[in-house]
Amino acid sequence: MDIQKILENAKNIKIEAAAASDAMQHLSRRKDTKNQNLANEFAADLTQMQNTTKTAAKIISTLPDEKTRQILQDRYLLNKTWEQTADDAFLSISHARRLHDKGIVWLQKNYR
Repeated sequence: MDIQKILENAKNIKIEAAAASDAMQHLSRRKDTKNQNLANEFAADLTQMQNTTKTAAKIISTLPDEKTRQILQDRYLLNKTWEQTADDAFLSISHARRLHDKGIVWLQKNYR
């Protein structure tokens, strides 16, 4: 299982989900079959995005260190910048990155 890929996908979902939701609402107002099919596809995509986010949250929650969990949640689930993430954790950016990297390594070794 590629933990880093799952987390990166979750990070990008908020932007994609908002766009898909807007498009789905617009298409569902139109009554022709083609637009309804597209709206259904967007709904399926949104469900998949929600599942990816839930999976990422579950993976991150297994980290034993609270500070590392916070950093990964901020980066991947809340889409915070490194500066925001470090400030929230009362760390330097370089220390936040080191904890992030250690967390990723831990997850790759230990998450099942």
